[in-house]
Amino acid sequence: MRGLARRAREVAGVAASPLVLGHCDWRVEHLRFAGDRLVACYDWDSLATRPEVSIVGVNAHGHTADWSQEQVRRVPTPEAILQFIADYEAARGEPFTRAQHRAARAWAVYSIAYGAWISIAPGDTDWPEDSWPALLRRCGEDLLG
Repeated sequence: MRGLARRAREVAGVAASPLVLGHCDWRVEHLRFAGDRLVACYDWDSLATRPEVSIVGVNAHGHTADWSQEQVRRVPTPEAILQFIADYEAARGEPFTRAQHRAARAWAVYSIAYGAWISIAPGDTDWPEDSWPALLRRCGEDLLG
């Protein structure tokens, strides 16, 4: 797990990416909707200036989380992570370079690895599908590739 996180940080640091102001804890739990329209975003203490690929990757890893509800999937699927990045690129109006896309995925892996590290007990190897360790095991290598 630590080795994967270390490699993710190395990959993430390679791509040039402009500094942008962004919300670094963009997850469904912090959003409120009226129908399909976003009407509020909370947790603004998570606003930061960071490389754009960092903000996108960190948010791709956790955008589905809603820790206030028990009956919902909190950890995104690998496909949802990639779709978040693609949706961001579409909204941005310009795709990332290949290196930037890889860096955004690496930031997601790094964030997943952190979540896995803080959520497992020593000796645990059997994790529920909707957990950071299971997601890291399932797609960490692929997202770094």
